[in-house]
Amino acid sequence: MLRLVSALALTAAVARAASSSGSGSEIDDQVKAWLQNYMEDGETRLFPNDIKSVWGSTIGSSLTANWKALPVVCDGKPSVQTKSSTLTANGGCPDVYTAAGVSCTCLEGYDNATEWEFYVQPRQELSAQPLTLEFGATLGLTSLVTIVAPDDLTSIKIVGVGDDAVALNVTAEATGWDAYDTSNPSLIDVGTASALEKITLENVDLNSALDDSTDYIPLAIENLTLRYTNISQMPSTFLQGFASLEYLDLSHNKLQGTYSRITSQMCTANPCPLKSINVSNNALTQIPYRVFYLNQLNSLYLENNAIQNWTVSSDLYESIAGLTNFNMDLPTDTYSCDDGTWMAAHGINFCVLNSTTAATSSDSSSSSNSYLIYVIVAACVVVCVLIFVFIRQRRAYNRRKERDESIMARSSVNYGGVVSMDSSSSNSSRPMSL
Repeated sequence: MLRLVSALALTAAVARAASSSGSGSEIDDQVKAWLQNYMEDGETRLFPNDIKSVWGSTIGSSLTANWKALPVVCDGKPSVQTKSSTLTANGGCPDVYTAAGVSCTCLEGYDNATEWEFYVQPRQELSAQPLTLEFGATLGLTSLVTIVAPDDLTSIKIVGVGDDAVALNVTAEATGWDAYDTSNPSLIDVGTASALEKITLENVDLNSALDDSTDYIPLAIENLTLRYTNISQMPSTFLQGFASLEYLDLSHNKLQGTYSRITSQMCTANPCPLKSINVSNNALTQIPYRVFYLNQLNSLYLENNAIQNWTVSSDLYESIAGLTNFNMDLPTDTYSCDDGTWMAAHGINFCVLNSTTAATSSDSSSSSNSYLIYVIVAACVVVCVLIFVFIRQRRAYNRRKERDESIMARSSVNYGGVVSMDSSSSNSSRPMSL
């Protein structure tokens, strides 16, 4: 009952605020419902954009609500909004938001910047919110709305503050409207005229986020850094479709084994423009040789992995030596090079299999294959001969059997004829009785 009374009071307060908001028209019941539903009680959310401008380019044309009557928050600057039924609103929002129990903190210095940086951490406790925060201030959040990059923005950087990677609980721009699918939202969206070139995500937890969304970040960028993001396996779909990507930094993650997801197939452009790859400080056990299929690659960083094999083919050695920048851990003093020759590239010794070794290995492999073929052919011949002999013997046996049966049959007929003649002779010689 108390909740019902509170809800009715809130609705009345919103209605009074709407009538005095100075927007020129009154918000309707659908917008009032959105104000009550777009955030949970106790939630603190980052709104990187004025939500009305986002709706104007996305769902606005299909909304039947009078959403244009909703006042703009913080003059269109990014804002942090907190909804609470227990805290007194800070008065930084338009009246209709304040009446709904929402506090607004305006973020200064972003409106004219061409590069955005957000430093985020989990909000520890619900407390009164300041009216403003300066560019680069640490934001205590429970969620954030999809960032829609302004067309003149060139770089977006999000850094988690603290020892542990921060989970980014992303919500869609349409959250609060019942008619729209808000599952698997993107972290960043761009328009067709976007100048965005660089995205940096550092110390934020992307372990499952990349699996849930196929367009988590835009593909039309040149520089992507995902550092300290708890990634253990990049989905193949995530790395496909980049047409302009030149620099990829996946350092300080948990990539394991022989990582083979970074290939020329991830690019839609030909030749693939990817020039620099940093996968240092992971758990790789082999040099990811497939990256050398990227014909524009000039820098590769592999240091601080679990690579224990410094034996490479002559072709792989030449590819490594041909890079402008290359780094990986040095071989141990106990590593032996019995089948090759020690050769240095970028200050690192590699055991390079020379052409003689390669040819010998190839010849040995060829000889083994030829021997195996001979064995298989010989086995087939033997089997065919055995089958042939078996069939011949079987046929000979059947012919002998048929011949014997025929002879026995004729003998039986002849024996029966002789008996009949003897009987007739006996009868004919016997005197006729009178």
